[in-house]
Amino acid sequence: IVLAENAHFKYPVKFGSKEREVFLQGRAYFEIKPDRKHPFVISTNNTNIKVLGTKFLVDASNSRQERVVVDEGKVALSPINSLPEKTVFLTRNAIGTWNANDNQITVCENYDANINSALSGRLSFTDTPLKVIIKDFERHYQVKIELTDKSLESRKYTGTFSHVDPEKTLGIISMSLNISVEKNGNIYIIRP
Repeated sequence: IVLAENAHFKYPVKFGSKEREVFLQGRAYFEIKPDRKHPFVISTNNTNIKVLGTKFLVDASNSRQERVVVDEGKVALSPINSLPEKTVFLTRNAIGTWNANDNQITVCENYDANINSALSGRLSFTDTPLKVIIKDFERHYQVKIELTDKSLESRKYTGTFSHVDPEKTLGIISMSLNISVEKNGNIYIIRP
């Protein structure tokens, strides 16, 4: 479990015999192994998330809208104190959003492979243009990148990085795309 800044996470000293139940306020990224005898349940102010073995982000930082973004596996999401038929099952690349206005959950597909990267530590690119890689990279590492030649924006890269520092990641991408990267203070500059 990786907690975002200002997140609050509560768990018992010892889990109960039936469930592993925790409470979250804020944002957190979870990687949970399946255990059918002891399901992992996350309660927020407004929703319950039953984990069926997966990697996912829970964003319960807004009391009017909560979101679960699934990277792998499957979770069951339901409004708190709701009937079982309101439960929604989310699988890989799904986003479930609970809305306070109608106490309903909507589901949509996640088109941003790196939406959880800041907390998961993973960046993944599949035939991704350099322009998009730069935006994801800046968001993930909280750095600034300048591209000196706009013609490079359309060059595409495929690869996955997990908990790798920015210099190493940019070095690998630059070798693959035959570009150069230099660091000037807090800014990375990409040249042909």
